[in-house]
Amino acid sequence: MLDRGHPAAYIRSGLGDANLARQHKAVAEAARQRGWPRPTVYAEDQDDLDDGRAPALARLESAIEVGRHDALLIADPGAVTAAASDLMNLLFRCTRNGVAVGFVLPPATATAQVMAVPPAAAEPAARYV
Repeated sequence: MLDRGHPAAYIRSGLGDANLARQHKAVAEAARQRGWPRPTVYAEDQDDLDDGRAPALARLESAIEVGRHDALLIADPGAVTAAASDLMNLLFRCTRNGVAVGFVLPPATATAQVMAVPPAAAEPAARYV
C-alpha cells in the first residue's frame, strides 16, 4: 500500500446526476480503502466534451506536472475522453512524475448481463504435444 497524501480523481460529470454522485462516492471510497485522504476531483462537463474539449483533464495534467498530486484515481477507464491517446498521455505524465494510478471500476448492477462461464466439459480437451 503506497502512502499518498495528495490524491486526485478524474471523472466525467455529464453522465447524469445519479452517475456523477456514484462516481464521487466511488473515488472517495477507493481513496479511503487505500488509506488516502479524499481526492481532489477533476470533473469534465458534458458540454465541453461534446465540443471536443477536456479542460478538467488539462488542469489535472498541469497539476501533475507541477507536483500537486502523488496519486490518481480514474473513475472509469472510458472517462478519459474518447481518445486512447488522451489516456496514454495522462498515464505517461503520471509515470514520469511518480504518480500512482488506480482505476475505480463501477460495480456490476442487478440489470447488467454477466457472461457465464460454461461448465467444464465431460471429455478432456485434445492434448497437443
